[in-house]
Amino acid sequence: MRNIVIIILIFYLVACSPTSKARSTEKQNLDSISIFKPFNINGTKQWILLESENKQNPILLYLSGGPGISMIPWAHINTVTPKMLKEYTVVHWDQRGTGLSYDPHIPKETITIDQYIQDTYEVIKLLKAICDQERVFILGHSWGAILGTLYCQKYPETVTAYIGVGQAVTYYESEEIARKWLIAQIKKAGNNSDLNRINSITWADRDLIRKYGGTFNNITSDELISMRITSPYFPEKYYRGLSEKGVALVRGNMRKELWNIDFREQVPELKIPVYFFIGKYDYVTPWEMTLHYYNILQAPVKKIIWFEKSAHRCDVEEPEKFQQSLIDILHENTE
Repeated sequence: MRNIVIIILIFYLVACSPTSKARSTEKQNLDSISIFKPFNINGTKQWILLESENKQNPILLYLSGGPGISMIPWAHINTVTPKMLKEYTVVHWDQRGTGLSYDPHIPKETITIDQYIQDTYEVIKLLKAICDQERVFILGHSWGAILGTLYCQKYPETVTAYIGVGQAVTYYESEEIARKWLIAQIKKAGNNSDLNRINSITWADRDLIRKYGGTFNNITSDELISMRITSPYFPEKYYRGLSEKGVALVRGNMRKELWNIDFREQVPELKIPVYFFIGKYDYVTPWEMTLHYYNILQAPVKKIIWFEKSAHRCDVEEPEKFQQSLIDILHENTE
């Protein structure tokens, strides 16, 4: 009996020894990866945030919207969470001229859709080398969905699946749909001042879309600001006004190209699995147009995930469903 007790005591001491704990911690550190720094991408400094519990996880590259708006200040809410980092290596990228990649000296002639496609190609090549991983899922939000769609059309062999969130399709008809919806909402509210304002212009005013719930439906502006300013990535780097500078630089130089987008004609087919996340109240990229495009798009697999409480930002309006849907897509595309 005494021998048994001694054996148990020795086993307990070995298991709880500092050496044993250190070995476990070392393994965890070797598997995990955390990067937040700039890289040279086609001649410009561009910031990348990369996080994972295991760098051999499949890569999820988040292409942010705007163009010119960084999603990194919200990363801790929508994708850089313990739940996601167990499944993916999550990557947020401040594209050329966006967020921390903003530089007023970037040559204007390089702010083109084709250049952003080539930047995406280089970023994906870099990520695959860092992580020694070939499986890449692209998530494109709003403008990022334009970039993601065109990239996947050109380089389908580099991508496992594409997820379009707030999927843009074409500008002219989308503006008409949003404007008609906006007029109906204003009339319903009986706001003559806003009605006069919308009747004096020919496009869907973004401030009014936000005011009437077409941008955010399940979250307030104050809540969104609170998420941003309490972000671990926000305080010292994403100063007030940085987003406005990025939008002015990038959107201002790509406006004509963006207005000529019509995926119904330009991208009738994608050769990889395609998933659309659609907010029921989205009128920044009207859900009706996304649904129409989905119905005519040819793809080996295609699926819609509806977000019943969300407008244009289902990533922060319904973050739990957003993350679980991304994990489900990963499992669906795992051999």
